[in-house]
Amino acid sequence: MLNKTILPLATIFLMFFAVACGSSGMVGSDDQTAVAGVVLDSESYDRIANATVTLTGEDKSTVTNENGVFTFVDVGVGTHDVTVESDSHGTVETTIDVEQGGSRVEIKL
Repeated sequence: MLNKTILPLATIFLMFFAVACGSSGMVGSDDQTAVAGVVLDSESYDRIANATVTLTGEDKSTVTNENGVFTFVDVGVGTHDVTVESDSHGTVETTIDVEQGGSRVEIKL
């Protein structure tokens, strides 16, 4: 049980850290940053792989990895609408706040 929780959280942290460290050369403005997150089943808290995560206002989309983790770079600071879709879990729309320096989010389906 502990490994089931620690490994994905460590993965999110490492991905977020790597994006944040490498973003200084990739990001063109102080108003741009990175977002890392995980998509979870709202009842079991299992991670959901292959879910499509879309930042609607940014015209960006990605798919979660086998640990339910996703990342975006060059995201504008501020509030963003997010849509998450999974064949097995349906669709959810939510709002996230993206802060300068990067943000970590958890989205439940």
